[in-house]
Amino acid sequence: MNLRKYLSRPKMNVLLSEDEKRIGKFDVIADHFPQKTIYSKWTHNLEGGALVPFDAPRKCFALIDGHRVNAQLCLSYWKTLTIAFSAIENAIVSNQDQNLWSIAQGDNPAWCECDMCKDENPYDTLIYFVNRIANAHPDKQFHTLLYYKTEQVGTVVPLPNVMVMPTTIQLSKHRPYQEQKREDARKWRINLLDLLELTSNVGIWDYYGNFKHLLAPNPTLYSIGANMRWFRSLGIQNFIIQTDAAIGHEGSYWKEAWIYRMLKYPFLNPMTQLKIIWRREFGRAAKYVKEYYDLLDANKGNGDYLNNWRVLEVYRDSFLSDKMMARYYDVFSYSNLRSFIIQIDYACVEIGTAPKYVAERLGRFCARLGNVTVNEHKKSVKTYLKEKGL
Repeated sequence: MNLRKYLSRPKMNVLLSEDEKRIGKFDVIADHFPQKTIYSKWTHNLEGGALVPFDAPRKCFALIDGHRVNAQLCLSYWKTLTIAFSAIENAIVSNQDQNLWSIAQGDNPAWCECDMCKDENPYDTLIYFVNRIANAHPDKQFHTLLYYKTEQVGTVVPLPNVMVMPTTIQLSKHRPYQEQKREDARKWRINLLDLLELTSNVGIWDYYGNFKHLLAPNPTLYSIGANMRWFRSLGIQNFIIQTDAAIGHEGSYWKEAWIYRMLKYPFLNPMTQLKIIWRREFGRAAKYVKEYYDLLDANKGNGDYLNNWRVLEVYRDSFLSDKMMARYYDVFSYSNLRSFIIQIDYACVEIGTAPKYVAERLGRFCARLGNVTVNEHKKSVKTYLKEKGL
């Protein structure tokens, strides 16, 4: 593909947190935000206390098991729309420069079971609700999520100024999404293609890393590049990539640089770009980093379910076995790549894998924390060690 011709295409939006914008020496995301596009921080605002206050009529809130709960709103009740519409209207008046507004369901799998909601496709209910608000502001862009119950795409067509963003919250990361044979992955792919038939204003909220154990080794790296190329091949240009980017976390800033590069230039080879970034960051030690991730990928298990919050103990027979932990230590025995060694130390302490290493390395692990991780992570890990009696 001609690079100049490709770069003349419309810009892609990659919405990153402040930590994710800070990617060290790789100056590759300075110009990726379109002018006057500010991402609303509300995101999961279709729950009690955000667009609709807690003191609103109880019918505004989802009916779950016979009780009204604050976790989600009832989007079929007319007063819910009236209150939410007024809240958005006031916010837009107060923030004229903000172009992108989020109207998205709460951060949980609950959904209203009232008589008006239970017989409707949750996707249709959600998109109809968002369309009603977006229709009053054609000069603004609106964003919503397909999350848990709303993943099954229905028939309601989003307005042109409504970006619909499926999430990968329930998908395994053990293989690229388009290669997985799991039933949940197959249905997710079908829903994504169905959505693209309804609208071209589609985004992806993608997740990588274990959010319960951000310091732990994670064998999902090689799936990321394939996923990014697949999404871009479908014409998708809007992304939120939620991963571990703080200092000391698995991959840290160089992974963010690589993800952005693959999204912006999907015709590039993912592994070639990884090697370039590793060489720039780690110099001659880059070969140890590649060997480490090769080992993780080769031993992640054929059917293991890798999601964002599993406990590490379930991987004791695959990439976190005694044998593999010893191999990881051997890989870095001739280098001083502390940000990788601390990952292995953390996993050792967390699950007791390779017990002969624990007593020897625990002191070094705690000593490294002050140099490698930010204060808040140091505090949380120290609290964890105290709870474990270590």
